[in-house]
Amino acid sequence: MSSRRRNGLGVGRIAARGAARALVLCVVAVLIGLPAAQADDPLTLLFYGNSFTLGQGSTEAESMGGVPAVVQALALAGGHAVPNVENAAVSGQTLTYHLNNNVAVISNPQDFTPDPGFQWDYVILQGYSMRPTHIGELNQFRVDLAALYGVVRSHSPGAGAVLFETWARAPGHSVYIGVDASFPGGPAQMQEELRAGYRQAEQDVDISLAADRAIVAPVGDAWEDTGWDNLHSTDLYHANSRGTYLAALVIYGTIYSESVTGLPKIFASLSGAEAAELQAYADAVIPRPCDLAVTDCNSNCVPDEREADCNSNGIPDDCDIDGGASDDCNANAIPDECEQILATVWSDDFDTDTSAAWTIIAGGSGDLATFNFDYGSVSIPSAPNSRGGTTLGLRLEANTTTGAAAASGICAYPTGMWFDGDFSLQWDMYISWDSPEPTEHACFGINHDGSKLIGSAEITSDCDGVYFAASGDGGVAAGNYPTDSTIKDYN
Repeated sequence: MSSRRRNGLGVGRIAARGAARALVLCVVAVLIGLPAAQADDPLTLLFYGNSFTLGQGSTEAESMGGVPAVVQALALAGGHAVPNVENAAVSGQTLTYHLNNNVAVISNPQDFTPDPGFQWDYVILQGYSMRPTHIGELNQFRVDLAALYGVVRSHSPGAGAVLFETWARAPGHSVYIGVDASFPGGPAQMQEELRAGYRQAEQDVDISLAADRAIVAPVGDAWEDTGWDNLHSTDLYHANSRGTYLAALVIYGTIYSESVTGLPKIFASLSGAEAAELQAYADAVIPRPCDLAVTDCNSNCVPDEREADCNSNGIPDDCDIDGGASDDCNANAIPDECEQILATVWSDDFDTDTSAAWTIIAGGSGDLATFNFDYGSVSIPSAPNSRGGTTLGLRLEANTTTGAAAASGICAYPTGMWFDGDFSLQWDMYISWDSPEPTEHACFGINHDGSKLIGSAEITSDCDGVYFAASGDGGVAAGNYPTDSTIKDYN
């Protein structure tokens, strides 16, 4: 909070009956470090496919360059060197077409200038979307895929094959409708056939070349896991931006063998929440998410170079802390040496009796303040920010005496403590009450002169300052302003 005048800090409690308990602790403000940028050697990626690879169905995706361009952008954002990408996809074509008409790009790519003697690291193969099913030409699909990969291998013996498993048509598509429906079992039947077809093609490649160099990128499986949730374009066939993003995530994760968590959304039409949701679906199907070629010190399947490394020592912050190379005194997962300490101008952990340093303003004899109270004695655990597991704190109680119901309360102000400029006020609090009838408020604030009982309008007091009032039972009363007209838990 920022203040242009000096003010004390107050804690208080207003209630009709019952007792409240508050633990107060002031802690430092911090800034978060960012990961250092690192990159590996750029991969060379050759994409064969059709409109699904080109991103048709999404204006954003198609104008950007389709799935290959999104994978390229994700690789850069993931801390890798920008891969050299050749997009050899042709709309409406099968792998047969590419095998017969489009192999020149293997030795002579058009989308980047290769180094002399360059080799492909991966070829991404996406077939015509109906061919791996019973209404297509499954055997031809399998033969052509293996043959096209073989041509790539003749140029680049070490190249791997990533099989871009496509997705079923959207629910409601004509292939699922009518007595002569092609897939009476709906999208699940079509996806099962696509999945089986790509798995058979994967085995064909490995058997024919006697090498474990093919792997399916299960894009369609990820689509199915979402329940086909708004991934198709309006034609119920191609992908919209969400669908293209999910496809690119799965292919990226399959190529780089890593989690896609935390990558950017790429498309302006996606929200951060949507991107995170789709990343989770991608992570669930990526076949080798932890087979990393780079270090992963905390075994979370995310390369170390994509983790926060505020001190730029090449080791993620949590590994520095876990390994003892860095301290983390406030347990916020940021090494202490990376914190911007703004200086603790005042704090009280109440581990000793500091009552002499506080001014207590009470509404009546039944309103009590107990310093150095052991909350462990009433089975309340250590506060979240307490050091060393201590359960000691400040106990504030209101209306501890019996009698007719009446509003009352108690406030505590640190005596002679005045603060100016920018500062943050932080505390830990536990609140409870003795019976369900009353409403209890716990109040914390700034800009008070330290002589008044802060609280609610029920208390006859010339309240000052700005304070936050929390209720333990959801009974903060409605106020007098249009924006304050509902019952709520805080005010």
